[in-house]
Amino acid sequence: MFKALFLCVTRFAEIAHFDIQKTGIRIRSIDPHDFCYVDVRLAPSFFEDYVMHEDRFSFGADVGKLKQMLLNVHKDKPLYLEIKEGNLQLHLVDKWKTTYKLDWLDTDPYDLPEPLRLEHKVHINIPSEDFFRIIKDASTVSHEICFSALNGKLEASSENQDFSFKSKIDVGNGISKIDNRTKISRTKPVTAFAIIDYLKTLHELIDLCDSVQLGIENELPLRLDISYQGRSSFTFLISNRKLSKTAKQRRKREGMSIPHLSVTKLPEFLEFIETSAEGVDANTLKLAQLETAGGDYTRLATMLDFISKKNGKIFLTTDGKRFVFTLRETPDKARHQLHITALKKLPQYEIIMRHLIERPLSTNEIHDKVNSTLKQKSLPEITHQDLIVLLGLGTWCKAVDRKMALYYFGKAELQKSMVIE
Repeated sequence: MFKALFLCVTRFAEIAHFDIQKTGIRIRSIDPHDFCYVDVRLAPSFFEDYVMHEDRFSFGADVGKLKQMLLNVHKDKPLYLEIKEGNLQLHLVDKWKTTYKLDWLDTDPYDLPEPLRLEHKVHINIPSEDFFRIIKDASTVSHEICFSALNGKLEASSENQDFSFKSKIDVGNGISKIDNRTKISRTKPVTAFAIIDYLKTLHELIDLCDSVQLGIENELPLRLDISYQGRSSFTFLISNRKLSKTAKQRRKREGMSIPHLSVTKLPEFLEFIETSAEGVDANTLKLAQLETAGGDYTRLATMLDFISKKNGKIFLTTDGKRFVFTLRETPDKARHQLHITALKKLPQYEIIMRHLIERPLSTNEIHDKVNSTLKQKSLPEITHQDLIVLLGLGTWCKAVDRKMALYYFGKAELQKSMVIE
């Protein structure tokens, strides 16, 4: 099982984060294409012997380097895992002892917030054998599969132009079971898409377990929960993004998916204005591609008290000049300064941060939650474009990050250094 686990992880992920405690080992990672998140929990009973000398330590490691070695390990050959300060070691014992040592990474990119707090309101248990029969059938048609649940029924489908597959499963036939603990009445199905190639990669691991629990909710990644004899649990989140869309579909979803604008142009916008003592007009900023057609950055900089207008020209204020100077001298300090300024002067930005601290959210969820809060506070609601600009601002400040097509509030260390008061 240990070999199957690591082979499964190394087939789609290169870097993994380890949390080692007396209560067990936790391994988390995301594949390089940002389509699949894995969360593995191994209880001490998973191992024949588990000895922990420290209370807790965490590290990142390039587990992708273990793939070829694991392929050569015979299932009957004893395999020992030893973790020391600075490295991870795998020992193979046969006629002699062979040791593979993997050093910890200096920086750990996958010490992420808890995406498992996502609220999947529909949970479906399917025997492993039946689950992979569905995956195998769907893979003959497309690289993508769609799971849809409504009124106690699960439907799996895939399509490729004029060729399609559909399988309907009634929970009453004993094959699967839908968890009704949420007690939610729905008139429309909940739907999740997944790339079949990722699901097929999990075959060896799932084959060792009795069943798979699917978690489905609109706009959230497909969730797979697997348990092995009560000694370990495996959770996989497969991104709800589709590989391709027709031109018609792209037009229909325009402006409603994750924005391509990942970071703000506000710093460049301010630096450009700072270079001109006579001020800059709005058209010049648009020609320089530093302003949107709707004047979003001018409006944002004004709200932050970074610019002022006089005779049709835009100038930096004292605060704006101070920010540009800090940006050139110490960029990280400027990011922190801009984040704090935005929290104090932009109630919409502060509300976005509060919601993202709670759990990762899709763009549409953020938009709905923020406008609901603004309405309660009798404040003007924001447009989707406003949201894109504010998320771009938070991304540049490193207060906001994005994985699995979901936004969340920075990393753990950023939450400590950027406390919202």
